[in-house]
Amino acid sequence: MGQSPTPEKKYTVEEYLKMDEESEIRHEYFDGEIFAMPGTTMNYNRIVGRLRGFSESIFLPKGCDVFAENVKVEVIQNFYYPYPDVIVTCTP
Repeated sequence: MGQSPTPEKKYTVEEYLKMDEESEIRHEYFDGEIFAMPGTTMNYNRIVGRLRGFSESIFLPKGCDVFAENVKVEVIQNFYYPYPDVIVTCTP
């Protein structure tokens, strides 16, 4: 008889946040699982920079904030989409 697979460890949000803070690479968290995120290219960073600048020209005068690649966003409960390319928020 075959062996049943060993269940993967499920991480808590707190474990993920602590591990990601101490790590030299960025990670994504989805329902208890942690995935390493790939690096980017210079062209990718140029595009993100231009999108951020364009978004700031529209949203900063309206009292909103624009962030790029430096914040974690909890999209739904237990699903963190860390470091989105560009995010606009108009909430305090």
